[in-house]
Amino acid sequence: MTALSETAPLASNARKRVNQIILLGALALILNALFNHFVVDSSRVNKTLKAGNPFPAFSFTAMSGSPISDKNFAGKPTVYFFFAGWCPCSHETIKWMKKMYAENGKSGLSMLGVGIQDSSTGLARFAKIHKVEFPLIIENGQSLAKDAGVEITPTTVFVDSGGIIRYVHVGKIERYGQISEGLDNILKKPASSASLRILAGVA
Repeated sequence: MTALSETAPLASNARKRVNQIILLGALALILNALFNHFVVDSSRVNKTLKAGNPFPAFSFTAMSGSPISDKNFAGKPTVYFFFAGWCPCSHETIKWMKKMYAENGKSGLSMLGVGIQDSSTGLARFAKIHKVEFPLIIENGQSLAKDAGVEITPTTVFVDSGGIIRYVHVGKIERYGQISEGLDNILKKPASSASLRILAGVA
């Protein structure tokens, strides 16, 4: 009886050590996955989602049911708003997107909301709650986010009429002034050849 009673604690301790090893192994795998997602991917994002790079081509069906692609925005300054219905910062930022579109939509600014990291139901609910008037993509938007290098919601990308990214704001927008620089960069008209000659001192 004494031998059996002494063996039982040893077996229990051995099981505990095995469980600890398994737990540490699982933790290591999780940490590795997080590292790859947030560190490795972020380095790719920094290279892709950068002022001066072209915004990627795309072709989807909008929430309205109409086909929509990059061709719809060719020659137009455009703001792409990447959002998620579960994201509180997206809910807080959308009011500034609506204000920007209301004030500049008639003067040539285009906008496209791209729902990511959420179900189409959740994204549609977001659009209904906030009564969004500009076009929205609520299905397959994640593929565009991947091509553009967007990982975080909300992310606001300002693209000029030539399809070039001019400004990127990652995260919540708390005041309109935070996006004025991006807006100014894509709405300003390029100087005409005559203006350039005058600036250069050429008659």
